[in-house]
Amino acid sequence: MDAPGKLLRGRKTVSELQSNRVVCIYNAYLRGDRVDISFDESAAWIRRSQTDMKAFLEALAERLEQGMPGFVEADRKKDGLFSHHQHLVHLLVHAGEFDYHLNFDGTHVETLRARVVRGVVLKRDILSLGDWLKSLLQDAAAISTEMQAASQTLHDFLLQ
Repeated sequence: MDAPGKLLRGRKTVSELQSNRVVCIYNAYLRGDRVDISFDESAAWIRRSQTDMKAFLEALAERLEQGMPGFVEADRKKDGLFSHHQHLVHLLVHAGEFDYHLNFDGTHVETLRARVVRGVVLKRDILSLGDWLKSLLQDAAAISTEMQAASQTLHDFLLQ
């Protein structure tokens, strides 16, 4: 195996080529292509996704807090004792009859949807992050449709 800093194929290093391979594999996966990867490539993908996850979840929390004020609660924790930086630990979105919970411990994401009636949790479903996001988007669209209809009805009533 070549040394990680060794120049290959022009001016690219071995680590740059490996990083490019991981990106190509990820893009193929997103397209739905069957991808055969080695353990090293799998490990590289896991490391990359763990480092990106903190930023992605923080961006998701910010977008939900700004887009759905009053429906979203985000708990953050400082990165260290004297650190000014915080990261997302728990995200709660109240969307109709469901509460959407996202927990992040720095390496693993756990998502669940809870059916809530009058403050009592009747059922909890553990979902994958993708399914959790799809379900949240559907419920957010339903809330938006309800609010648009209520606003239009109120507008029509007041202008009579």
